[in-house]
Amino acid sequence: MEKVQRKVEREAIMERCQQSRDFFDSIKTDFTVFKLIESGNQVIITGSVIFDNNGAVSRIDACDLYTFDEENQLIEIESYCVSI
Repeated sequence: MEKVQRKVEREAIMERCQQSRDFFDSIKTDFTVFKLIESGNQVIITGSVIFDNNGAVSRIDACDLYTFDEENQLIEIESYCVSI
């Protein structure tokens, strides 16, 4: 049962990532990476993005934490965003 659950979770995550990608492709964006820190099995990225959606401009600062397993496969994403 656990293997089936993992497959469902993986598919849901991949779908959500694709939805985010499609959104970013549909508007103007300006991404800036402030820091990229690697430590053990984790990578932390801090940065900012400016969105321009047909003249509606907004900015978000973010910190993303990526965790990998022993086989270097992504197992967790934590993302913290603040609207500026």
